[in-house]
Amino acid sequence: MVLRPIHSLRKRLAKLRRFPSISYRDEATFILDPRNWIDNRILAGVRYEDAQLAFVRSEIRRRRLSHVIDIGANIGLYTVLLGREATVAAVHAFEPVRRNYNQLLGNVFANRLDMKVTAHRLGLGDRTDELVIHVDPTSTGVSRLDLSTTARNLSVFTDQETIQVRRLDDVIALDHQRIFSKIDVEGMAEAVVRGMPRLLDRNTGLLQVEISKAEQGAAELLETHGWRLVRQIEADWYFAKE
Repeated sequence: MVLRPIHSLRKRLAKLRRFPSISYRDEATFILDPRNWIDNRILAGVRYEDAQLAFVRSEIRRRRLSHVIDIGANIGLYTVLLGREATVAAVHAFEPVRRNYNQLLGNVFANRLDMKVTAHRLGLGDRTDELVIHVDPTSTGVSRLDLSTTARNLSVFTDQETIQVRRLDDVIALDHQRIFSKIDVEGMAEAVVRGMPRLLDRNTGLLQVEISKAEQGAAELLETHGWRLVRQIEADWYFAKE
């Protein structure tokens, strides 16, 4: 357990940096903000979602999945690492928070994935709308539309932005493709799934969905479209369709 105090010290030291830093993970390059929670962990050498990414990458290779849809892309960890996979021909990354989106674009550029990745500054849901998203500036990856379902102290969400929300089926159309989609949307998974029935019905592959108590309906909806639960890793549920 010696690593814990070492990682804690590294995280504190990383926070002392004033400007974005370059770091590397799995041969990919990332532009990171030392004062943002996920970025700080990566800079300090603390592995983040290792089990999830290892499983997904192995399944992409085994199933030869060709399209990635990263919903709640944040700074682009999944977008970049999965976009580098040989079988992946295209990535659609969705991130509504301006700061995260700009960092996502930087990480796409830093890894020469411009021709493979299409980034959308949009939130996804079950209707077209314009909504306010609440942002914790020290952990922008947990930004959320609905504060009533968070266990966090509401006082941390000091910033707000107005974002555009669309249905996934109104933004992209894929037919007869083998896809991987990650859905990590801080309490809004059920609404996202309701907005993508066409994609679910016309394609096969693997889905990773972060499901909280407020999002249990997402699992039931996926099953009605023929996607079956095959694994769970922490809060992430995996659904497959052959």
